[in-house]
Amino acid sequence: MMNLHAIGRALYALPLGVFAFMHFANAPQMAGFVPAWVPGSPVFWVYVTGVILAFAFVSLLLNRYVKESALLLAGMLGIFVLTIHIPAVQQTPAAMANLLKDFAMMGAALTYASHHSAMAGEEVAVHSD
Repeated sequence: MMNLHAIGRALYALPLGVFAFMHFANAPQMAGFVPAWVPGSPVFWVYVTGVILAFAFVSLLLNRYVKESALLLAGMLGIFVLTIHIPAVQQTPAAMANLLKDFAMMGAALTYASHHSAMAGEEVAVHSD
């Protein structure tokens, strides 16, 4: 029987795989979400996002390079919160759902990175306030 951690890891990974596929399959349509001030082609950045999502998906499923992929994913999601979702919420309050989704997924990614650090023998400080 699978343990809850493995089930949770798979449930967290599955949407990342779907999101990665969507980025690869619909890159030109998704390019409009890339802020205009970002240098380079917006389609390039959609593909970069898809690669990071795919890396996190495969990493979590195989339980390999979890700390690295989780930290990369958390950083990317944090950038999205600051540069895409907060400005969007100021224009359209309904955009709050995407902000909260990415914020929660960022928190989960940081939790996975922290948990995997502890499994690798690194000391992880846990504070109970």
